[in-house]
Order: sequence, then C-alpha cells, then structure tokens
Amino acid sequence: MLRLLGILIVLFFIFQVGVSFGKHAEPNASKVIANETELEEKEQDIESFEVKHTKQLNEKPKGSELFMIASFLETGLKSLFSFLFEFLHRFSLLFW
Repeated sequence: MLRLLGILIVLFFIFQVGVSFGKHAEPNASKVIANETELEEKEQDIESFEVKHTKQLNEKPKGSELFMIASFLETGLKSLFSFLFEFLHRFSLLFW
C-alpha cells in the first residue's frame, strides 16, 4: 500500500513538472504594415546582420565569472543528486 502511494506521489510530481514546463507564453501581437512608407521606415530601423555581427565581435567577453560559477553549481548539483539517487535506490532495495 505504501509502495503504491509512493508511486502515485512520484507520478503526480512528474505530471506537475511536465505541465509547468509545457505551458507556452502567448505570442505578442505583431504590428501589421499597411503601406510602403511604413515598410521603408521599418527597414531603416532594422540593423543588418553584418552590423550586429561586428558589434558582437568588438564587444569584450563578459560573464566568464558567471560561467565558472554556473559550471561549478552544475557539477555540484549533479553529484549531489547522483548521490541521493544511489542512496535512495539502495535504501529502497532493502524493502523490495
């Protein structure tokens, strides 16, 4: 009975996580261009790919410290959850 209850709780948790990740945000309404003058104005506002690319290349790389922190947290959490999984798996085998 407890095993069935545990399985139901785990399945409910997986379902809730799936539903929360599965929700998509509503797309924003885009402005409709009515005539050619609006199209020309819109084209002037948009930067070309080359301009954006050169700006990106000229920027100094930032956030390397943030990347190091994120990678450290990733490996730490991965090892923590691996340890918890191994412990709970072996603990559950005692009652199987």
